[in-house]
Order: sequence, then C-alpha cells, then structure tokens
Amino acid sequence: MAGTAATSSTVVGSFIRRFHADILTAWKAAARTTPELQALPAPALVDNMPALLWQLGELADLAEQHGISPALSEMSRRHAVARLEEGFAVSMVVEELSLLRESVLAIWWREHAAIGGDELRVLNLAIDRAVAASVTAYMETREPTLAKLESLLAASPVGIAFLDAELRYVRINEALAELNGRPARDHVGRSVRDVLPADVIDRLEPLLRRVLEAGEPLTNMALTLPDGRALLANYFPVRSPAGEVTGVGGVVLDVTDERRAQEALRVEQARLQSILEHAPAAIWVKDTEGNVVLANRRLADALGARFEDLIGRRSEELLPSDVAAQHRAHDQLVVRERRPIEVEEVVPSANGDRTFLSIKFPIPSEPPLVGGIATEITERKRMEDELRAAVRTREDVLAIVSHDLRTPLATIQLSASTLQAQGQPDPRVRRHLDMIHRASRRMETLIDDLLDTVSIRGGRLGLTMNRELAESVMAEAIELARPLAAENGLDLHQHANLSGVEVMCDRTRLLQVFGNLIGNAIKFCRPGDTITVTGERAADAVRFSVADTGPGIPAHMVEHLFGAYWSGAGHTKRGSGLGLYICQGIVQGHGGRIWVEDTAGEGARFSFTLPIAA
Repeated sequence: MAGTAATSSTVVGSFIRRFHADILTAWKAAARTTPELQALPAPALVDNMPALLWQLGELADLAEQHGISPALSEMSRRHAVARLEEGFAVSMVVEELSLLRESVLAIWWREHAAIGGDELRVLNLAIDRAVAASVTAYMETREPTLAKLESLLAASPVGIAFLDAELRYVRINEALAELNGRPARDHVGRSVRDVLPADVIDRLEPLLRRVLEAGEPLTNMALTLPDGRALLANYFPVRSPAGEVTGVGGVVLDVTDERRAQEALRVEQARLQSILEHAPAAIWVKDTEGNVVLANRRLADALGARFEDLIGRRSEELLPSDVAAQHRAHDQLVVRERRPIEVEEVVPSANGDRTFLSIKFPIPSEPPLVGGIATEITERKRMEDELRAAVRTREDVLAIVSHDLRTPLATIQLSASTLQAQGQPDPRVRRHLDMIHRASRRMETLIDDLLDTVSIRGGRLGLTMNRELAESVMAEAIELARPLAAENGLDLHQHANLSGVEVMCDRTRLLQVFGNLIGNAIKFCRPGDTITVTGERAADAVRFSVADTGPGIPAHMVEHLFGAYWSGAGHTKRGSGLGLYICQGIVQGHGGRIWVEDTAGEGARFSFTLPIAA
C-alpha cells in the first residue's frame, strides 16, 4: 500500500512539472472569469503563481510526509502578501488556488482520460497544504497591519470611526467617543441616530446616506454640538475589494480652540483695520513679491485706485512702470538691508504729481514683509519750492543791487576825498564833506555785509587759508580797535597764552570776526566799561573770547543773536543785523563754532574756536 501511494505521489509531481505551462495557461483563463481578477494587468495576475505551481509538484512527490517545504511556504507567503497589497480578501486567495486545482484536473483528464483515487488524494493534499500556507501567510501579514491600525486609532487625537451600510458603528476610537460623550464600547453596533443629538443627526444622517449612495466623499463639513463645541468632519465611502460601497468612514476634528482663535483674530483684525482707516497717512504691508497684503483707504486714494482692488496687487499694476520701479527698488532695499528708510516718492494723478514722504520698514516674518507709512507733502513741497525761489530772488536782487551800488558809491567817495584834500575854508562845507565821507564808508560796509550774507547763504563764501600765528592775528585786531575804544572812553585789554600756536585761517576774514565782536562791545558799553580779549589753547583748538562789563543782553534775545537781519527789536543802537550772522558763517567756514555767554546786567562774552594747524 505504501509503495502504491509513493508511486501516485511521484506520478502527480511529475505530471505537474511536465504540464506546468499548460496548467498555468488554463489557470489564467479561469482567473480572468473572476470579476476581482479581471482588472489586474497580466504581470500582477500571474505574480508568483508559476513558482508556486512548480513547488506544488515538488510537494506532491512528498505528499505522504507531514509539513510543507520552505520553498512552497515562501511562494505562498509572497503571493498572499501581493494580493493583500492589492486590496484582496483572503477568500480571493483561496479561490485562486481552487481555480488552480481545477486547472490541474482539467489537464489531467485531457491527458489521462481518468484519474485514480490515489492520484486525486495526492493532488488535493498538496493543494490543500498550499492553501493552508497561503492563508497562514496572509493572516500573519494582515494581523500586524490590523494591530497597527488599532494602535493608530487608539493613539490618534483626531476622532475616527467606521460605519456599516446601516450607519451602525463598526469601529470608533476614544477621541471621537469622547466628543460624542460616551465610551467607545457603547457605540459598536449602535446606529448614529441612537448616539448623536437629534439636532446634529437630523442634519448629518441624510448626508451620510448620500455618501453611501453616491460613493463620493463629504469634506470639511462644519458641525456645532449643543455645548457650543465646533467640529470639522470629513466622511468617505468604504469599499470592498470588488469596489462595492459597504460603509462610511469618518474623521472628525475638534476645532473649537481654532474657531475661538480665528474669532479673536477676526476681532483684532477689525480693530487694526479701524485704526488704519482713521490714520491720517497711507499705510500698507507688502510681501517680498510686492503684493499688497494689508492697506487702508488712504493708500487707495494716494494711488488713485479702488480700495477693493488693492489686496493682492503689485505697484506695477497700479502705477506707471518707471514710478513702480522706483517704489519697488525702495522695498527691495528694505528687505536686503533689513533696516527702515525714509524716502520721497512721487505718484502721478490727474491734477499733477503728488509727493509723499514714505517711511518703509521690515516686518519680521518668513519670508519677510515690508511695511510702509506715507504722508503727503505735496503742498509743503510747493511752499518750500516757492520759498526757495523767493529766497533766491531776494539774494539775487541783493547781490545785483549791492554790486551796482559800488560804482556810484566809489564816485561819491572819490569826490568827497578830492574836495577834502583841497582844504575848504568854510567850516560848514568841511562838516558836510565829513558827513558824506562817513556815510559812504557805512554804505560800503553795508554792501560788503550784504554780499557776504548772500555768499554764506549760497555756500560760496570764499576763504584764502594760510598758516597764521594766532596771537599775531589777535594783537592786530586789538590795535585796529584801540582808537575807537579810547574815543568812547573804554579800556581795551588783552590776555593771550598762544606763543607759537598756529591756525589755518583767512587772516582778513578772521580780523573781520574780531572787528565785529569788538565793535559790538564798543557800541553797547558805557564810558568807563572794560573790554577784554583773550586767547588760549583748548585741546586741539584755539578759543578766542571778547568779554565786556556792559549792560549785557536780555535773555529773550540770546537765541536770536546769530540770525540774519536781527539786531534786537526796540534797541536804541540798531545796525543791519548781519554782523553776528557773518561772524558765524566765517567761523563755521574755518571748521570752528561761535557762541555767547551772558548774564544780564553783568556784561556779555562772545567766544569762538578755530582748529590748530596740523
């Protein structure tokens, strides 16, 4: 008996190996009649079946022995895993092997006309072992996947559930069960109508049935629970391997905090927009591509656009190309150097160009944003231009008049000097000639002051710089002023500690500064007062001072002393008001500074500095 079984095993094994190709062809033809397998391309359909069939022949030779060969086990596992990845159930794997059994028998009957009981038993035993190996491999692969799925459901903070075709809970994780207010175990087997509040299910149930019927997902559905919590739900059809909709899957997210944050953000944005709308300047924020992401209506007015058309637009879409390019360059400078800038920007309009003073600044973000605040200065610019034009006109007139006055003034001075030289015997004539001579000298001084003022205002004051001994210049200035001081009953003193100290200066202009300062002191001092001129070294500069013991300067006048054309309103000894202004221009032209120190009633002290020559 044992010898007969062994012979049958050998016959079956040899038969499978001999007709391997024919059996495989018959199996493919039978498999194509199965709806689930029809959709598979040929390579996926065949898969590991040729190797698995070959190993069946090897197993048939050993059919009387227990166990299964490692090669057949590996082929069965591969085939089962492949079908699992394609979405097939284990029943389809069993059906495929049943079709294989039928294909072997069909070829056997074709070749042998009949099959004995021993051969049929050996064949069935070999295929049954292959089925068992495939099912075992399939389940060994599937069960860890299911275990992972269950772990994922349990650990997920997002609510997840699966419903059958009757909308009964099949699976639900704790996150969704908590949202529903019941333990997960109280959901399984119960319908959604038994679990969810009436006002929620009345809206939700028709939508879930539509998912079942149409097989289309329902996404981003907003739900609100009776306690005010906000949910965002997505529902999708669950299909069998054959493509039939067998249930509904759901993913539900609690977005209450997000909704509250969005509402708070909306309130803050409304507040911000209110502030922007009431701001007196145009305000905006742009991204790195130049698109406007935030703006107020004053920006729309400045650009001549509708407010509704601003967001998402670029300067190139709102302004002429050359103007837009300039604005864009300023934005890029802010992004590149990550610092604020202040620039004047022009925007064309139907009534002419409008000028804005724009402050642009980086806003930290990734990528960075550019903020801007623009105040219109069109009217101010117009007034400034008119003022500059008026000043230029005035200075041009002063320069022309002063220059043209020199010729007749020279004639007057020459005539007066000629007549004085003739020694007129009449005292009255001599007195008038002296008056003419003094008036012409004062007029010459005034013309010089006017020309100096125009030069200083225009930044054209000429200076001829040379090395000079500081003490020598100061001594010359004092000697020039000493006769006038004596004539007015004043004591003129000097104190200097400048031996060998040199300054780079225009000697004539420096004497002009001394002359103005000492001349002012002589003008305002009373007989018996003292004027003291001092010079001393102060670090890398020389400081000169002219101090007097006169009546001093009222406090409210001090801040105006160095202004042009100002000589103290109401003062009894007024001049052109240009002397101190010219002194300041000359000193600053030398790189020094000038100031006054005063104690009303106790005299005044004017000081200025000059850099020491290198």
